[in-house]
Amino acid sequence: MNRGLSRKLRRLLVAVVGLGALAGVARAETVSFGTDWKAEAEHGGYYQAIATGLYKKYGLEVNLRQGGPQVNHAQLLAAGVA
Repeated sequence: MNRGLSRKLRRLLVAVVGLGALAGVARAETVSFGTDWKAEAEHGGYYQAIATGLYKKYGLEVNLRQGGPQVNHAQLLAAGVA
């Protein structure tokens, strides 16, 4: 009898943890940030993390904006875009 109860408790615990994980995925935080220049090798880690889903694994939806001579990151930040 005790063994059956412990199985039921384990199943309930797994279900609760699974629902918690789904809720965490549903509440992904959206983050936008800009690089200092157009895509370069030194920015490869950011692009790789997006491609492999590393940011999503930790509940982040990341938008990467390329920089350049015509991009004013201070204005984008003030406008709430970056």
